[in-house]
Amino acid sequence: MIDAGAHVGLFSLVVSTYAREVISIESYPVNFKLLQINLEINKQCSGNPYKQGVVAEKRTLTLYEGRHSGAHTILKNCGNREFNVSSKFNNFKRYS
Repeated sequence: MIDAGAHVGLFSLVVSTYAREVISIESYPVNFKLLQINLEINKQCSGNPYKQGVVAEKRTLTLYEGRHSGAHTILKNCGNREFNVSSKFNNFKRYS
């Protein structure tokens, strides 16, 4: 299961009881750290966290900080803090 935009991992943790493997992708640094902590605290061995963005091509993209932890975006917002995020994640495993 792939959880793109995993935030702090709540959905990843819920589906981990049903999925063989969970790939959790989160680009915002603070959310990613909390995702790692949640996976560790909850002893989630099948969780694989990746700190990257998800777009159609390999590139660095600019992420703009939102007003709350779930509102970060690649859409330009004037006055908000911005930072670069890698989007090189494209090697998903395929299951039959």
